[in-house]
Amino acid sequence: MDNLLPNTKLTRVASATAAGQTEIDGTALDMEGFASVAFIASLPSVANTGVVRLTVQGRNTSSEGWTDLVSVTHTSTGAETNRLLAVECPAPMKKSVRCALFRTVANSAIDCIVALQGRATYLPVTQPAGVDTSTALPT
Repeated sequence: MDNLLPNTKLTRVASATAAGQTEIDGTALDMEGFASVAFIASLPSVANTGVVRLTVQGRNTSSEGWTDLVSVTHTSTGAETNRLLAVECPAPMKKSVRCALFRTVANSAIDCIVALQGRATYLPVTQPAGVDTSTALPT
C-alpha cells in the first residue's frame, strides 16, 4: 500500500464559520494531475434536528454552473459536538471541483473543511503553503 501523504494533496477549502443555516462553498480545486477527491468537514456543534449535507460539486469551465456529483447527509437527533462528515468522489471527471456544505433546519457551526486530492499523477505531491507533513518508517 502506498503512503497517504506523499500521494495526497491536502487543502483547507473553508475556515471556521459561526453557527447558522447558510450554505458554505469551499474553494474550487483544479483536478489536473489527480484522479480522486474527498472532503472532510469538522463540525464542533450541530443543534438538535439540524440537517447538514456535504456535497462534492464539479464543472469543466468557469462559465458553467456547479453540478452535484455525490453527497452525504447527517440529521441530528440531539445536540451534538465534534462530528465529522466525509464524502469521496473517486473519479470526478471534472476539471474543477469544490464542496458545498448545506446547513438547514437548525444551526450548525464548522471548524474547517479539508480537501484530499488523491491518486496523483506526479509524485511526490507538493503541499500548498500552510500544510506541513512528514512520513517516516517505523523504527
